[in-house]
Amino acid sequence: MRFLQPRFATLAALVLLGPCPLQAVRAQEGPPPHVREAIDAVLALLGSEDEAALDTFLTSAVSPAADRAALRERLRTLRAGVHGPFDDVRVEAEPDGLRLILTTAGAEHHLRLVLGPEGITALQQLASPAPLHLTRDNLAETFDRLEADGMAGVVFVQIDGEVLLERAFGMAHEDLGIPNTLETVFGTGSRPIDYTVAAIHLLAQQGRIKLDDPITRYFDDVPADKQAITIRHLLTGRSGLPDWVSPAPTESWLSCNR
Repeated sequence: MRFLQPRFATLAALVLLGPCPLQAVRAQEGPPPHVREAIDAVLALLGSEDEAALDTFLTSAVSPAADRAALRERLRTLRAGVHGPFDDVRVEAEPDGLRLILTTAGAEHHLRLVLGPEGITALQQLASPAPLHLTRDNLAETFDRLEADGMAGVVFVQIDGEVLLERAFGMAHEDLGIPNTLETVFGTGSRPIDYTVAAIHLLAQQGRIKLDDPITRYFDDVPADKQAITIRHLLTGRSGLPDWVSPAPTESWLSCNR
């Protein structure tokens, strides 16, 4: 679930989805190498324009079992409508593959990526889900509907100090028939990043910081080649800082980061 837009600064909302056993998750664990390679191949394709890049993708990333001729035509159409670079890339595990959520300046694109033992077997564009419009009046009704659709987790909503909703919903372990409770422990992965982004936007709305301030205003001894970085750069993935790499990725990523 996406955080509410910054204009709702008086709304404090926390939703934990899952759950995922903590022992199965390592802090900041990334996807397994073959998954990361497939995602990188898709992003490289969508950031390209020539046939050579398409040939490279089909020969190096696509499973030999896939119908490459038919896939080539679909990929041309996909690349024309979904073209990088992207401001943000998110990945969610689904029963039939992975959902890639690619954000550009004006749109959000959803793709389904299916992997087989020898590479990518399918890549298709999905309809973007309708955004949630939460109000005081429809909170309970909205989460009733989400639970009926199979969503599970814990939600806490507070506005101006008033708690409007505090509720556990869905199952913690369907096979064992264990429902979620307010005491259910969740592995949240990199979700604290989202909490931090929301807090930074709230501080900006309160006038306590400015998103275009250089980080030198808040940190001492910033290296010379980093002094032009702003808070906005950090929030939008444009700081130039290298991405972290998980030292020991495991298959638990697929089952837990969803």
